[in-house]
Amino acid sequence: MKKLLLAALLISPVACETGVVRESSLGARGGALATSEETVQVVEVTEGETVSISLPATAGTGYAWRCVGGLGDLLAQEGEPEFRADSTRLGSSGVQVLTFRALRVGRTRLDLAYGRSWEETAVRRCSIDIKVR
Repeated sequence: MKKLLLAALLISPVACETGVVRESSLGARGGALATSEETVQVVEVTEGETVSISLPATAGTGYAWRCVGGLGDLLAQEGEPEFRADSTRLGSSGVQVLTFRALRVGRTRLDLAYGRSWEETAVRRCSIDIKVR
């Protein structure tokens, strides 16, 4: 089964820079890099494929990435987001990985927000157009 890994590094509170690395079962790799204030880029996946999105985060601050739109019946989040620290120090930065499965053919904009669950306003946002074929 194919997997798509999308690693995003935020360069400002509203802009993201994203590198997309696609790995097939044969290990072939292709990549792209895009920068945008709202939509990062269009990512194409095949029905049944998973998409993993890695976004910068800091553990222990109360801030976390969450999907705030775009799932519908096209994508399903798989499991809970996973935090991968850059070091073993308390409060270290790292990435939060969110994984989604493409359920059916179509197109959607996946909207992600970085904030505290008890606050209405997100401090960072990232949108990714996903086309399932």
